[in-house]
Amino acid sequence: MDNPIKVLCIDDEYMIRRTVKTYLENFNYKVYEAEDGESGIDKFREIDPDIVFCDITMPVIGGMDVLKVIHRESPNTPVIMMSGNGLMSGVIDAMRLGAWNYIEKPVQDLKILNISIENALEKVRLIQENIEYEKNLEKMLETRTRQLIKTERMAAVSSIIQGIVHNMRSPLNVILNIKKLFNLTLENINSDLKNEYGELSPKLMSEIKSLGDIISINHKASERLNDMVNSLMVKSRNDKLEDVVLINLNELVQNEIDFLLKTSYQKSRIKLNIELSEEVLMVKVVRAEVNQIFGNLVKNSLDALYKQDYKELEIGTGRNDKECWLYVKDNGPGIPDEIKDKLFDPFFTTKPTETKDSDNEPIGTGLGLHFCRETAKSYGGNVILESEIGKGTKVTIILPLYMTETDS
Repeated sequence: MDNPIKVLCIDDEYMIRRTVKTYLENFNYKVYEAEDGESGIDKFREIDPDIVFCDITMPVIGGMDVLKVIHRESPNTPVIMMSGNGLMSGVIDAMRLGAWNYIEKPVQDLKILNISIENALEKVRLIQENIEYEKNLEKMLETRTRQLIKTERMAAVSSIIQGIVHNMRSPLNVILNIKKLFNLTLENINSDLKNEYGELSPKLMSEIKSLGDIISINHKASERLNDMVNSLMVKSRNDKLEDVVLINLNELVQNEIDFLLKTSYQKSRIKLNIELSEEVLMVKVVRAEVNQIFGNLVKNSLDALYKQDYKELEIGTGRNDKECWLYVKDNGPGIPDEIKDKLFDPFFTTKPTETKDSDNEPIGTGLGLHFCRETAKSYGGNVILESEIGKGTKVTIILPLYMTETDS
């Protein structure tokens, strides 16, 4: 082999080291030895091995401490712990600290060494594939971003796209790594421990069963990622300039209010006040974008009223000679002055980004108000936020008014 797999065996028993070395070198592995924890850490840093076998019980620096150092400095390096004391507590502690597998000494069948290496290297391969997949996905999204920023309108959402590329890293790591590695890891643990001990103790079964929590983490991460992707889809439609229409803002808002009244909002004992202007408010907009703005504002107000005993929501429109506006006002807790400006930053939110299974508290992605402001600006408009602690919040979307023959 041009680049043989490097194996480091850390054990204070000479015969164990020699046995591991002699056996594995028959399979063309390059095996290094260390007689205690201290020299093992030094050798690890020197050779950067592909896999480590480490005894749990050693003088001066024990195997658990060696495991902590390796896992901290190189978390993707497989560490297989070895011990002859037969205590399951040591196995569980090692797994919690990041061990990839466990072998009991004396090793009755040396094939277990080769099998353990093959399983660990397969797991490393999956991790590396996931890392490459994430890098390629980021490049793909960055390329798509450059394609989207081809008009002044799409430039308004460029920071959102860039933010999504960055913020997708963590949830994608969870989804891509856990989904593939969970079953492989669980099968390896079950298989290896049953081979060594036969029927597993209830305590160990409980520990293994608790790994199921990883699936729920994956599920929550998927839901959050799905929310982000949905927001991206809204903003990455075909050239929206072709969809711009001249329409009465009151008509748009009234349609959305009609939908609102058919939902569960009114059933939540929210007092709804509607104050639409009697004048014609002609605007040139993309209908779907204004609908999205309205939905974002209403959702933010409803979320603010989540813990409010008396809930009141006001929706209105108005105009002057040059502009018209849409506003949504609530009697929620209000927004502190120090964070008002931050509310328009992409991915800044005062809400939790995920919720517990037993809690229906609203969650947020931090995209709503940013989208409202950038979209309004793309039409030559703006957003005004007014809020007072203990009295509520009012958000107004201002758009240019297009005069009709009646106005002239």
